[in-house]
Parts: sequence; C-alpha cells; structure tokens
Amino acid sequence: MIIELFIVGHLFTSSMLHGPPIELRENIVANNNEYRCNVRNLYHEARGENLIGQAYVVKTVLNRVRDSKHPHSICKVIYQKNQFSWTTQIPKHKQKVPQKTTTEKELLNRLEVLSTAVIFLDRLGIDFTQGSQFYHHVKIKPKWDYSKLEKTKVVGNHQFYRRRET
Repeated sequence: MIIELFIVGHLFTSSMLHGPPIELRENIVANNNEYRCNVRNLYHEARGENLIGQAYVVKTVLNRVRDSKHPHSICKVIYQKNQFSWTTQIPKHKQKVPQKTTTEKELLNRLEVLSTAVIFLDRLGIDFTQGSQFYHHVKIKPKWDYSKLEKTKVVGNHQFYRRRET
C-alpha cells in the first residue's frame, strides 16, 4: 500500500508541476463492469510492467473514453475491433483475471488499487501521459498511420502516442 501511495503522490506532483490546472471532470467509470474491464485490460496488457507503466496503460484507455473519436465507455473502447490484441487472441471464457493463488490475488489487488488511483487522478483532470491515446509493445510495429500520431514517451516495454494536432 505504501508503494501505491508513493506512485499516486509522484504522478500527482509531476502533473501539478508540468500539467494544466486541475479541473473536476465527469466520472467515466459508470459502473462496476466498466471498472472490471479496466482492471482486466491492465492485467492482460501490462501486468509485467512497473507501476508507472501500468498507470500509463490505464490513463491511455481513459483518454480514449474522453475523446469523441472513441466510444464513451471503457468496455467499448477496450473491446473495439482491432484495438487490444488480447481481446481477440484469448477466448472470452479465459479473459478474467485469475484469482486462484495468493500471488494472483495480490496482483489483482495491486492492479485494482492502481486503477482506482489513476481513475481518481483522471477525475481531477490530471493527465501524466501527455494526452496519450495509443500504445504498443516496443517489439511490435502495428500497421498504423504514424503520420497522424506523435510519440509521447516510452515507459517500460510500451511506446505511447497521441494524435497530432491538426
């Protein structure tokens, strides 16, 4: 729990020093199902990343939900066609986060705490990802139109992007 508080403090402080003023925003996590989709995506996309990398993954999904070019739902963003590979590569009945062993339960707890913290920061209007809406593993090169994207940062094993200003 101490490490999670440290990470939240770090994200909050860096956002205050480098980001726009805080504004209270709409809660886009409408229900428990939306929250579970977020945690499930975090597990499949970034369970091996450090906490900062995991926070970037959560916030990137939230940034998409807030963007009018994407669905206004965490689950709809995650399950949008061809967006997150695990949603098509893993059969539906195996997509839940495992909770059988103590280690799996501890991991799930950490992911839930982190997801909650990032959702809270999002409500405050804090974006520590520089507006990232896309990411991929550094060893994978998706077939994207990179002329429309701007690199924001590499965090762990993921490269993050935002839309170029037009």
